[in-house]
Amino acid sequence: LANQGETDPAAMLEHLNEALLTSSHDSMFMTMLCFSLDSRSGRLRVANAGHSFPYFWMSGEQAWGMIEVEGVPLGRVAEPKYVPVTFDMAPGDRLFLYTDGLIEQENAASEPFGYERVEELLFHVAGQPLDVARDLVFTTLAQHTGSPDFGDDVTVMFLEHTERVSRGGAVPVKRLDNRAIVQFDALTFLDMPELPDHVSRQHVVVTHDAGQIGALLLPLCQAGVRRVLPSEQLFLRELGWQELLQQHHRPAGDDLPQWISAPTLQHEWTLAHSDDKASTMQELGALLDSLGSVPPEMHDILLLMADELIENSLYGAPLDPWQRKIYQKGQRRVVEPAEGLRVLLMTDGERLGMTVIDRWGTFTPATFLNRLALNANHDGIEAGVGGAGMYLMWRMSDYLQIRVKPQQETQITLLWSLRDVPDPERDSGFQFLFHHELSELLPAASSVAAASTIPTTT
Repeated sequence: LANQGETDPAAMLEHLNEALLTSSHDSMFMTMLCFSLDSRSGRLRVANAGHSFPYFWMSGEQAWGMIEVEGVPLGRVAEPKYVPVTFDMAPGDRLFLYTDGLIEQENAASEPFGYERVEELLFHVAGQPLDVARDLVFTTLAQHTGSPDFGDDVTVMFLEHTERVSRGGAVPVKRLDNRAIVQFDALTFLDMPELPDHVSRQHVVVTHDAGQIGALLLPLCQAGVRRVLPSEQLFLRELGWQELLQQHHRPAGDDLPQWISAPTLQHEWTLAHSDDKASTMQELGALLDSLGSVPPEMHDILLLMADELIENSLYGAPLDPWQRKIYQKGQRRVVEPAEGLRVLLMTDGERLGMTVIDRWGTFTPATFLNRLALNANHDGIEAGVGGAGMYLMWRMSDYLQIRVKPQQETQITLLWSLRDVPDPERDSGFQFLFHHELSELLPAASSVAAASTIPTTT
C-alpha cells in the first residue's frame, strides 16, 4: 500500500480488513495500530484497529498522554469505518507503542503488570535514550514476573521525532520550476560527512569535471547517489543539460521521444509471449543491419542490451507481494497485456535510442546501485559477480536513464551518439528517477528503538 502511494492510516486499515475478510476463516482476526508521520510538518495521523492505546510524550510539557483512538479489530466486520486522529509532533516528542502482553504479564500473586506500572515506568524513562528506555521496560517487567521469559508476546517500540525534514540548506542549490535541485561535484560530495538537511535523493545530482566517475562509482553508490552526470561529456550537453536536470518532472509518457523528437526511423515491438523474444531480436538485428547510420560495431552492443532488458522484464520484474520472483528464468510463459512489455527503437541519424518498458514497476534504486557497486568493487565485469548486465548498460551506452513509477511502470532507456563507437572506458551519465515520496530521504528523520519477546510455547 505504501508503494502505491497510500499514506492515510485509516485507509490502510480498511484495505487490510478487506484482505483479511477475503482470505481468512471467520474466527480469525487481529489488532493493529497504524500511524503516519509527515516529518516535514510534524503532522501525525493515527488509526487503530482494536489495539492497545499508544502513549505520546509531549516534550514541551514534559508529560505523557494516552492517544485514545478506537476501532474494531481487523477481520471482524465488513465496514469498520476507521477514523484517524491527527495532531502535531514537535522535535523531541515521542511515541510508545506496545502489545497487550506487556499489560497482562502477571507476578507470582497473579497481579498483572497493568497500566499504572506502565505509566509510572514511562515517566521514569522519559529522559533516557530510546534504547535505554526500551531495555528498562523489559528489565522492570522481568522483575515483576520473576522471570525473563514471558507467557505471551511482549513487543514495545519507542519512537522519537528528532528533527524536521527540509530541502536545501547551506549547499549549492539550483531551483527549477520551484523544485530544488542540489548539484555537487563528486569529490565535494564524498568529502561531506552526510547530506545536509536530509535532502531527497531524487533531487541530488552529482557531477565531475575530470571525467573520473568510474573510479568514484563505488563510494557514490554506497552513498545512495543515483543521478550522476559527467559535466564534460559532450553528448550530455547536446541532449540539453537543463533537460537532464529536470527529468524528475517527467512522470508521464515514454521517455525516448523527448531525446529523438524528429525520428527518421521508429519501430515498436509488443511481446505477448516469452517466445516473442526470439523474433523480436531477429527483427531488431535485421533493422540495425539496414541502417547505414549505425556503425557495425554497435550492432552486437544493441542486441546484447536488448536481450538483457527483455530478460529482466520477462523474469526479473514480475514479483509477488512478498517480492519473490513469479517466473523462473527461461520459463515459457504468456505475457499478459496488463504487463505492457514493449521495446521501442528510434533514430534521427545522429542519435540512436532504445527503451524497454514494463508495467511491473518493481525495479528499485537500491537494487540498481547494488548492481553497479558489485562490479565497481571488482573494477569491472567479473565472473560470478551479479549485476553485470546493468553495469554493461552504463558502460556501453552514452546515457542510461531509468524511470520507475512503483507498482506501475519501469522504463529503461539507452541513448547513443552515432558519431562515435561506444567506449567502455569513457564515463557516461546515468539517472534513476524514482517517482515516490516515501523512502526518498536520507537518513530518516526519526529514531526508533524496538524489541519483542515471543514465548517458546503457546
